Amino acid sequence: MKKILLIFLIALFMSLITACNTSKKISEEEAKQIALTRAEEIDKSLSRTYIVHEVSKGSESSKPVWMINLINVDKTSVSSSLWFYIDAKTGKILMVNGY
Repeated sequence: MKKILLIFLIALFMSLITACNTSKKISEEEAKQIALTRAEEIDKSLSRTYIVHEVSKGSESSKPVWMINLINVDKTSVSSSLWFYIDAKTGKILMVNGY
């Protein structure tokens, strides 16, 4: 009986840990930083400076996502804009669109 109770408690504890890990979501500030860092990597050779222009939360394929729009603020180069779709749970970049 004690072994069954112990196994049950371990299983309950493990499911609690799993539930806590899957409910974690990245903040708006973390999403902005992910987008800015990736924009620097994309435009490394052009040395453009981007700022956050627009932030919204939505869903893509039933996943919660942060949609971050960055704009180029350099006066010497052609203006550009990058849209990042970032998974709100994992922080993974799902898609980047730009012009």
